[in-house]
Amino acid sequence: MMSSDALQPVLTQRPKFTENEPQLSEHFRRHAIARLLYDFFEPFDRHYELEESISQLIRVGYIGRSPAGSDWKKHLLNGYERVQTGNLEAFLFDDVRSTALSTCLIGCSGIGKTWALNRILATYPQVIFHPKYQLYQVVRLKLDCPKDGSLKALCMEFFIGLDKLLNTQYFRRHCRSRASVDDLLTLMAEKANEHCLGILVIDEIQHLDRAKSGGAETMLNFFVTLVNTIGVPVVLVGTHKAADILQVDFRQARRVCGVGDHVWDRLSQSSDDWEDLIEAIWPYQWTTQKTQLNEELKNHLFYLTQGVVDITVKLFALAQHRAISLGGDERLEKGLFDQVMADSFEMVKPMLQALRSNDASLIAKYGDLCAPSILEQLLAAQKSGRKQKRQPVKRVATSIASEQIDNLASILNVGNDMVELVLEELLRATPELEKNNLLLIKKLFEAISSGSAAAPAKLTTARTKSHKSYVEGDLRMLHKKAVDGDIDVYHLLQEASYIKEVEEFDVA
Repeated sequence: MMSSDALQPVLTQRPKFTENEPQLSEHFRRHAIARLLYDFFEPFDRHYELEESISQLIRVGYIGRSPAGSDWKKHLLNGYERVQTGNLEAFLFDDVRSTALSTCLIGCSGIGKTWALNRILATYPQVIFHPKYQLYQVVRLKLDCPKDGSLKALCMEFFIGLDKLLNTQYFRRHCRSRASVDDLLTLMAEKANEHCLGILVIDEIQHLDRAKSGGAETMLNFFVTLVNTIGVPVVLVGTHKAADILQVDFRQARRVCGVGDHVWDRLSQSSDDWEDLIEAIWPYQWTTQKTQLNEELKNHLFYLTQGVVDITVKLFALAQHRAISLGGDERLEKGLFDQVMADSFEMVKPMLQALRSNDASLIAKYGDLCAPSILEQLLAAQKSGRKQKRQPVKRVATSIASEQIDNLASILNVGNDMVELVLEELLRATPELEKNNLLLIKKLFEAISSGSAAAPAKLTTARTKSHKSYVEGDLRMLHKKAVDGDIDVYHLLQEASYIKEVEEFDVA
């Protein structure tokens, strides 16, 4: 178990930022802003509480399942008996019991559930080989609920996950079309005990379909059986839509949440977490003029984002992109945030209005609150009112090794991505530099020092996506149709017969 002091640097993540980067040319700075989207995370108290729960689940769950003791062998023999009889209740030894507990993590999209889980789980090794027992121990296994929403497909994901970790053939051997959910559960119990599985995390449980799974009560019984029969701690993760599944029956819900549940809401405006988030992200400004944080701006940002972390980070990043593109003094002002919110977050406007209303019935309609992907908007160098058509260019590979790029970035006091971008532009303008690394590095120093990649005007133009044209039968046509019509591409692929139902496969 990690202390809070030891866990903080593990969870905290910050983008690379140097003092001279805001002085670089526009397209370099717009490129650097994207770091905020994938390299920034501020841990809150609830993340430490979640880590403590997971630590307890793993350790308590291993009581009585140590390969050095006799109870583990009894668990294995009980599992073998269930497989042979096809009865989940069968056993040979009744003096062993499961010490496994469970918990659930519920919260709207965009508050960092999956990211925090991945970071916490990463503090544990995934597979450990014990030579003395010739045993591959799987400490943690994380599954995503399949989009077809069936419990049977979820069981199959378990075997697929083990196969990926252990290079086994469990899916091919056990997941036949005629196998029932109970059949697969008995096999899951056997393999979980065989590999001393420490914890099973099931994400996106709101994808489970009541109609395909036999109703909410059947689904809840399934999760309880996972803990009791398989004997492995289980963490259920989902949005507020999953609460309907977990709250059908109080008795069963209590058993699913053995060590208490974690319900994560958006940040409160008066909370220390909101203060910490804004103060942590605010220094990362790539604009030429650094805007000072004040209470007015802080309160306005909360009004716009309603404390949803994902939207807050993306709004802050995209506002900088807009300020740089428009030119001028590049200040982050209330009007700029309003304009970006209106232009780039249209899809979540009704959801945010529901949050501002504090009307529970309205908020319940938008359990999967999420922000649109704006990574492409950040990387696309579009300028308001001054858009230019540009020809797409091919990415140029450089022979400079990654170690050299790291050293150059350190010497120049900029990010590695900046060095790679400048190298790419230099080689695009003068391909013969590829044969002369010394001259290429000299040009690199000159380009970054002067804040521009090279003298030719074509190097300072930003890259935009080329118009795509597809031939008949191109799968990307379906993707474009899904994006244009706000349709789930999975269903379009199903309708076009590119995706088959699990039942159609009879794996021998």
